[in-house]
Amino acid sequence: CACGGFATFGFANAFGVFQAYYQDRIPGATQSTIAWIGSLQYCLIFLPGLPSGHMTDKGWLKLPLAIGSIVLVTATFLIAECKTLWQLILCQGFAIGGAAGFVFPPSLTVVPQWFDKKRGRAYGLLAIGSAVGGTTLPIILRKLLDSVGFEWTVRILAFILLALLAIFNVLVRPRRTYHKHELPKTHLVTLFKNKPYMIYTAAITIVWLGMYTPLGFFDVSAQSIGVPPSRSFYTIVAANASSGVGRFTSGFWADQLGSMNVLILFSSIAAVMAICWPYAHSFASLLVVAILYGFSSGAFISLLPSATSYMVPRHQLGRAIGLSGTIMSVGALVGNPISGQILIVSGGFDAVGAWAVERQILKREEEEKPKKGDELANRITTKTLNISTFGAAMSPLPFTVLSLALAPLLASATAQIPIELYSPLIPQKLLATSQKFTSPGTTYPQWTTITPSDGKWQFFKTDTWTSGFFPASLMLMYERGQKCGGSSLISQQDASTSLDEGRLWSVPLTGLETNNTVKHDVGNPANTTAATHIKAFAAYLAGRFNPTVGCTKSWDIGTPPEFPVIIDNMINIELFFIAADLLGPSDPNYSLYRFMATSHADHTMVNHIRPDGSTYHVVTYDANTGAVLHQGTAQGYSDSSTWSRGQAWGMYGFTSMYNRTGNATYLDTARRLSTWYINHLPEDNLVPFWDFNAPSTPTPPRDTSSAAIASSAMLFLSQMETRVGNQTGSDLWRDNAISLLRDTVALGFRGQNEGWESILSNGTANNPNLNNNTGLTYGDYYFIKAGNMLLDMGLANCSSGSGAITNPYSPGSTTHKSAGKCRSLSVRNNRT
Repeated sequence: CACGGFATFGFANAFGVFQAYYQDRIPGATQSTIAWIGSLQYCLIFLPGLPSGHMTDKGWLKLPLAIGSIVLVTATFLIAECKTLWQLILCQGFAIGGAAGFVFPPSLTVVPQWFDKKRGRAYGLLAIGSAVGGTTLPIILRKLLDSVGFEWTVRILAFILLALLAIFNVLVRPRRTYHKHELPKTHLVTLFKNKPYMIYTAAITIVWLGMYTPLGFFDVSAQSIGVPPSRSFYTIVAANASSGVGRFTSGFWADQLGSMNVLILFSSIAAVMAICWPYAHSFASLLVVAILYGFSSGAFISLLPSATSYMVPRHQLGRAIGLSGTIMSVGALVGNPISGQILIVSGGFDAVGAWAVERQILKREEEEKPKKGDELANRITTKTLNISTFGAAMSPLPFTVLSLALAPLLASATAQIPIELYSPLIPQKLLATSQKFTSPGTTYPQWTTITPSDGKWQFFKTDTWTSGFFPASLMLMYERGQKCGGSSLISQQDASTSLDEGRLWSVPLTGLETNNTVKHDVGNPANTTAATHIKAFAAYLAGRFNPTVGCTKSWDIGTPPEFPVIIDNMINIELFFIAADLLGPSDPNYSLYRFMATSHADHTMVNHIRPDGSTYHVVTYDANTGAVLHQGTAQGYSDSSTWSRGQAWGMYGFTSMYNRTGNATYLDTARRLSTWYINHLPEDNLVPFWDFNAPSTPTPPRDTSSAAIASSAMLFLSQMETRVGNQTGSDLWRDNAISLLRDTVALGFRGQNEGWESILSNGTANNPNLNNNTGLTYGDYYFIKAGNMLLDMGLANCSSGSGAITNPYSPGSTTHKSAGKCRSLSVRNNRT
């Protein structure tokens, strides 16, 4: 990617040498007309961004790279044959710029596919290529112009570009290509509806009007104060060299402070340097300005795609970065020619510097436009006309300070919580499913059709371990109605109907409290309407407890004395605590149930969890001695692998145990499991594969149900960290949960016209049985639950539509607040 940046943006950054060379050798050309060549080159690097980005999203990365590279090298060779201004505009402006537009933007899209946690640094390293090009090419070009002449200088440049682009085309590749069934149907209009993204794009378009004015005119400015051409070009070299340092180091700061925060800081520094530029009347002072301006502008430029990548799902990155570039190209096109015309009219660089700083200050004001309305629009119009003197640049400075003070609020516009968590489609789908039966509760949805994968629910008998999740989902929608009833998120009518339907679908489950063939997971259908049934379920589960083993038995399989226990049962044992609370401390079973729960958790902690924090799915004990006979899997890839949904069950279960007991050992265990989980997620989309150790070829199916469970678990864990005063930990789990939810939506959320009855697709029920790429009732349940938890935590509100999200943080920030207290799974299930 750095090689591509050298050959495209680095080439464009060296245009100052051509600007100075052409002004004395092209008859009738002015500073303004020559500047159109460089502006076209800058503009067209970005203008084809939308089509090239769309091709990248579709998996056609290599095609635009190859076409663009061939045209770019060919056009560079043709510059040597150009004799007139229009020929140079055609070759160096249109052809090279347009070709670069099919090389540079796709390279920006590849980076976030490979990097998530250190994305800012990755973009910084990518941007070094253009900085190195902008630093070395002016020196090379100036020396060659004096020794071999213009024609061979350009030809040598073309050979350099050929070598770099050959390396670029061979080495750059996407992390993976999505299969058709993995990509949700999205349209370009969704980007235009993304308000934070469009505000950001408008802002960077304004700043681009002035960003490259100093870089295009430093050389000419130096010559205007008497610096000979043999030395004046070093101002460009200095600016581009320091730009490389700024591009590299800004990535580290962005990963810590947030890309948007760092962008605002460095655009402000660049504006100050543009103010100082006209007052640099010596070569030394001009070099200082060039270095500081190069450093700050380089930092700003390198982080533009990084900030964009946090505003959209991964499958839209190509189009989002490309659309920003296409719109931003307008600023790149007209900025330098306007500066050149100002230079001609004013006869000096005072007004040129004012134009540069005006655009950068107006950019920060435009970012605040939603808060300022018509007043700001009038102010922008006034200042756009008032660029004739340097004094015009000083008037908005107080507002610049205000913009910087409001930077955290501006950064929060990059809302991370996916609005699909609160889509009206969720209650619509649930109620449509619940009301299709005249006698609800005879069968229950578990997964959607596998062949064909059309999203239609498959129904199973009541005596199935997943039966409780559907009525529990209806009860969650009732809870959402209690929080947000009457808003666009859920109507009062839908909330009331969800309660009624949830009760209807719960009644048939009560018979399982004394007789069922599932045996394990009797805690899951605990959303009954009477405390009596909860106590009965707990008594049934207690009957499966073996005091010698110290756990409840999961399956009645195997040869005695085999006693299988699965990691999933960490979810069920909370039923013991609920029943104990209902019985009260005076009841003999109060202490017994609490003991059974803690004993099961303690043995699971020792025997299911590996030293590195990963988990076994199944541990088989000797029922007579309590000894461990086998540690392995039933639904994972191998006995030594980690089944992703099992890891998520453990995360939630141990967080729940800490919530119930206050035992710090359970909190530490939840942290270990969660840390292992997030450290082993794929980079291209965080939704885990069905097993973390599944072979990468062929591409394994993913499991959105694991992602939904783990997201809820980390939000729960975030609340527990807040309880113990560990705000850093709370922020960590919260941020990772929301990132995982975003990618879950990007991969699996099924919209209005896609025909799916489930909320999510791409779940894996049992991959060894080839049950994958399906909707799962428990995946939907935990997806809804995560949305409710975010409401409880104060991270989302019930306003309306896309404005429903109040997300008080930006990527990388560590100074956020969480509020509220999260209730656990079975408490929600047992709401009466």
